[in-house]
Amino acid sequence: MTVKINLESLVKDLKEMLKPEKIFLFKRDKNEKPNEANIKICVVADLEKNNISKYFDLPEIDFIFFTPLEWEAKKENSCSFVKQILKDGIMLYG
Repeated sequence: MTVKINLESLVKDLKEMLKPEKIFLFKRDKNEKPNEANIKICVVADLEKNNISKYFDLPEIDFIFFTPLEWEAKKENSCSFVKQILKDGIMLYG
């Protein structure tokens, strides 16, 4: 089953609910299992990670969250996942 996602609407909702600094769309890793979500969204926002799941329950999207401090610390590491998102991802907001 194919699910269509309206990225513009999703970004608008994320901006209203989470007040993020940045939102990225990035590609699926070739090593992931086929049943894993094909859409990956990275959100940089100042919020508590244990409260995030109450905002979004969309099985077709994997959300990855970083606080601004985590983001800044990890983007300096050339081997980090954040560096990969910056290199290969598409900034949707920020």
